[in-house]
Amino acid sequence: PPLREALRLLQNDGLVVTRPRYGSTVATLTDQDVFEILTLRSGLERMAVELGVPVTDRSRLAACHEALERMERNARDHDRGALVESAYAFHASIVALAGHRRLSDIYRSVQQQMMLCMSRNLDVRERYYETLDENVARHRHLLELIEAGDPQAVLAELAVHGERTFAEHGAPETADRAP
Repeated sequence: PPLREALRLLQNDGLVVTRPRYGSTVATLTDQDVFEILTLRSGLERMAVELGVPVTDRSRLAACHEALERMERNARDHDRGALVESAYAFHASIVALAGHRRLSDIYRSVQQQMMLCMSRNLDVRERYYETLDENVARHRHLLELIEAGDPQAVLAELAVHGERTFAEHGAPETADRAP
C-alpha cells in the first residue's frame, strides 16, 4: 500500500504514467508538454505580478531574497540541481507576493513538472546563452524590477525569462506559438 500510494502521488504530479496490466513507468515530457507547462507558468506568474506588484508588504520580499541568495551559492558551487530547486523557490516567492492562496496552491501543484522543465531549460540556456552566474544575475535583475514597483517592467522581463530558450532550441514545432 505505501508503494501504491507513492506511485499515485507521482502520477498526480505527472512524473509517472500508470497503465493497467503494464505497471508504472517514468513519464517522458514531450516538447508539447514542456510548452504547456512553461506557458502555464507564465500565465500564473503574470497574474501574480498583476496582483502583487508594487509590493505593499515589504516583508514578503524576504523569501525572494533568500531564494536568490541560495541561487548565488548554487551557481558558485556549480550545483545545477540545487540551482533549479532554488530558482523554483524564487519563482514561487514571486507568485506568493500576490497574497493569493489559491494561485500559490495551483503553482505548487505543478511544481515537479515545472522543475523538470526548468532543469531542461537550464541546460539549454547554459549551452547557448549564459553561465550559471549570468542566470543568477538575470534573476537578480528581475527582483530589482519587482522592488522598483513597476509591474509592466516585471512583466516585460518575465516575457523573455525562459520560454524563449525553449522556443528557440527545445521545440521548433511549437516555436511559433510561444509567447
